[in-house]
Amino acid sequence: MEDKKDYSSFDWTESATPDDIINAAIQLGIENMVNTSSIARVTAVNENTVDLELLNGDKVINVPLCASSFNGWTISLPIKKDDTGIVFFTKYEISNYKSTGEFSGDSLSPYSQNNGVFVPFALFKQPAINDDIIISNEKIKLTINADNEVLFTCEKDSGTLTINFNKDNEIDINNEKASVLIDKDGGVTVTCESDISIDTKKDVNITCNNASIEAKQDVDIACNNASIETQANAEIKATGNVTVEGATVAFCGATAAQGAVAVGSPCPLTGTHSKGSTKVFAPGM
Repeated sequence: MEDKKDYSSFDWTESATPDDIINAAIQLGIENMVNTSSIARVTAVNENTVDLELLNGDKVINVPLCASSFNGWTISLPIKKDDTGIVFFTKYEISNYKSTGEFSGDSLSPYSQNNGVFVPFALFKQPAINDDIIISNEKIKLTINADNEVLFTCEKDSGTLTINFNKDNEIDINNEKASVLIDKDGGVTVTCESDISIDTKKDVNITCNNASIEAKQDVDIACNNASIETQANAEIKATGNVTVEGATVAFCGATAAQGAVAVGSPCPLTGTHSKGSTKVFAPGM
């Protein structure tokens, strides 16, 4: 069987048969007019199209960019120059569909480079394949693993922020200096290396079974009204001072005017105490 001739490099100084002429026309026509798909590199980003360079060096401009869209949701990607992907060339004209959204198209120039759509993806950059879904860039990483745990990591100059929704139904927020843990039983643990401040122009209400505040330095609460209600004990520990300024403090049935402190144990101080007075009673006094 005679070897198939490559008419793209055919020496036309040789004698050509009629079959050579016909076959050359067909081959060159297919090569120059029929385009299926190609790996492509972004050379420019327009409003919602891109300009591309194909593997063979051809340039294609204003190619529509494909975005994942379903059920009213759209995932938009921040395409930039030198990103890669694959461009598909369709059999039917897509200009009418682009402008009207109607499913109608002629095949006047099938598989033309004018009928391309671009799908971006990272060529040869797929990480090790496992059961995780990973969305990442140089600074941010979102991982959903096989245990349905969600881990968000964001690296900044000041440190790394992580938010972890783990399989134990816990939420852990951590920025290397402070963390908030919400456990499966509804408990909340706050740990930090600096101050905790609550500053509000409205009320602060804390209702719990037992309340305990232990500080080696300051605890500052600035607000309009503050209320702590417990079903059992309330405890405040400090190695420094606990200061009450311009407030009404009354325990064990005592009634104090603003600026007075009335503390009773075991509660003999019923009555009203004037502003600026301090009444303290303890067993043996």
